[in-house]
Amino acid sequence: MKLRHLPFVLALALLAVPGSAQGEGHKKSPPVPVKGTAQAASAGARAQERLELTLHVTGLSAENAESVHTRLTALTRSLYTCEACHVHQAQAGKCPHCASELKSTRKPEFTNVRPTAADGTLQLGLPAAVPTRLSEIERALKDVALTLDAAQMPIPGPAQLVLAGGKAGDVATIDKLLQEARLYASVHAAWDAAGSEIHVQVAPGSMVPTRGKIDGALAGASVHVRDVVWGLAPKT
Repeated sequence: MKLRHLPFVLALALLAVPGSAQGEGHKKSPPVPVKGTAQAASAGARAQERLELTLHVTGLSAENAESVHTRLTALTRSLYTCEACHVHQAQAGKCPHCASELKSTRKPEFTNVRPTAADGTLQLGLPAAVPTRLSEIERALKDVALTLDAAQMPIPGPAQLVLAGGKAGDVATIDKLLQEARLYASVHAAWDAAGSEIHVQVAPGSMVPTRGKIDGALAGASVHVRDVVWGLAPKT
């Protein structure tokens, strides 16, 4: 065979071989289902709902940091849950999703506790979809001899601000003052007759305001933040 015919013969040989590079280049591998993908995505979404608070406290030292971590980690709360639907609430009843009876259980008060004596900060993780009050955090810190710097207390959204010192007629003013301050992406104030207080639902914005900034924005209405609640189910 003459050498000038060799490239042509090699090309024919390649076409005749199954699974050649040319044939494989046009084949698309079918997608391989990954077991647990949906569950993993759901778990990731739930993880993003958790809030992390970094608190400035006094009384924290290298000597008591380990004790603070141990005691705060050991705190639990009584809840009624449906693990399948990830429902957690303080009252007994039925699951709003699958209608099964909620089971009584105890859950950690905080999902993460990290004291740092060097800069006097305490990082606390709040559980998702479980109501946690600022007043509960303050009591927990008092039990371990720590004092919270209230003015520097970060108050991220979503949350419910509980305002004291106001009246039903102050709701519109509260709305206006907080919207003008642009501390949150959105605010909605309402009068709570049962507690004689104003509740403000706030959505997270581009910043995390402190309690001091919020009280400053509300100074013109003669009200102040008495409590904050995180983890409330959104109202429909």
